[in-house]
Amino acid sequence: MLYCSLNELQAHEAEFEDCFLSETEMNLKVKSLQLRDFVRHKDDRIIGGLLLTNSETGHRALRVEPRVFRVRCTNGMVIEEFLTRQIHLGNGNDEGDEMVYLSIRRSIKELFGRFGEIIEILRETTEIKVKNATKVINNVVEHYRLSETQKENILIAFGAEPEEDKYGIANAVTQAAQREETWEKSLELERIGGKLVTLSPETFKTWDE
Repeated sequence: MLYCSLNELQAHEAEFEDCFLSETEMNLKVKSLQLRDFVRHKDDRIIGGLLLTNSETGHRALRVEPRVFRVRCTNGMVIEEFLTRQIHLGNGNDEGDEMVYLSIRRSIKELFGRFGEIIEILRETTEIKVKNATKVINNVVEHYRLSETQKENILIAFGAEPEEDKYGIANAVTQAAQREETWEKSLELERIGGKLVTLSPETFKTWDE
């Protein structure tokens, strides 16, 4: 999987941020030095990247998902909504390998090409204001079945940098991800942060009423 990815990653000046190998899967976080923008202001930089996940034990297909990195807070956020496809690996024959190679390259190129679209979605979340951040966070914790410790960490993260909007809540969640003891739990919060920014405004506002 990594071999198939390298050409396209190099074409976008991508570098590896982190990696994790468990009993069932491999995860790679990469960010592209070509994809830089901002959400709130020019000093609050966002770098575009990807999360690549594969399992050699059959637990899941290979996935390529967009991930953004907020430089100031070192937050990562996985945007599952933009998952292009799950790629099923071939059987080791040349034709199957070529199809996998092309599928991975196409997915990487497509997702990197949607970075501007993701930035616009993030900017839109700053327009959705929050009246009661504690209540919203309580509802986020309940909806995603998070623990009391995770709730406390999210509240601490929000209190350290209060941003009274949907984007601020999502960033509090991804900031709390850095306090998790395991890579899997940290990634779970990065995914929840991404789910929050793509959650419909109507649903999100009900958590603030």
